[in-house]
Amino acid sequence: MFKHADQALRFAFRMRQKDLISKPSLTPSQKEKNPAERLSAHDFHAQAGMLFSFLERRPVHEQCYAFLMYGDDRERELSAGVFASDLSLPKHVKDRRQMKAALLSKTVRGCAKELGISTYKAWRTKQALHGMLEPIAMRLFVAIEDWFGITQ
Repeated sequence: MFKHADQALRFAFRMRQKDLISKPSLTPSQKEKNPAERLSAHDFHAQAGMLFSFLERRPVHEQCYAFLMYGDDRERELSAGVFASDLSLPKHVKDRRQMKAALLSKTVRGCAKELGISTYKAWRTKQALHGMLEPIAMRLFVAIEDWFGITQ
């Protein structure tokens, strides 16, 4: 069903935002040839639920990575707080509040503005944060791909 772990996580986080049944889905469609071959909204939500159940059983940092990358604003802020308290500070970051701001910034320029540092230092900071988060992401992606049996 999925080609890679990133696609599976994006699907799960997107599906939880959708309603299970919408009014147009209650009306029969003329285009349906064999309804048994078609996945329903229940199937999609079940798949997303299984992914979240799998995610719950992963280590805390892997869960935080998923919520930092794919979650809503509140979840991103909570995950950034966990990382800010657990990971070491990069070179140009003075305290945990700045690290949280750097994690939440979407661009290098936004990071520079938020931390009050040059664009080059912000780029180096984002690069250092990526270096810290990459092993966590790879462990999570490998675990999801193994669970789904995705081979590349």
